Amino acid sequence: MCLAVPGKIVKIDGDKKVAIVDFGSLKQEVRLDLVDVDESKIGHYALVHVGYAIQVMSPEEGEKTLQLFHEYADAVEKDIMEEQLAFRKKGFG
Repeated sequence: MCLAVPGKIVKIDGDKKVAIVDFGSLKQEVRLDLVDVDESKIGHYALVHVGYAIQVMSPEEGEKTLQLFHEYADAVEKDIMEEQLAFRKKGFG
């Protein structure tokens, strides 16, 4: 399974086909070879997989996608906590 993560484009060097993308706690250089560099704008979001932008999204679409990632992470964390609690109640933890 592959995972592409959304991040906000904060800087673009169209000549080199690279952007600096902000993932919250990390800013990383991302290649733009697979997307239209002219459609890549500062403030838009890039969906990034292994250092390459595979899709560029509007700010609204990017924020919505990022929100879904956060909701998913919260749900997974809740499931893990419930499993750990059930495991301990059975006397295994």
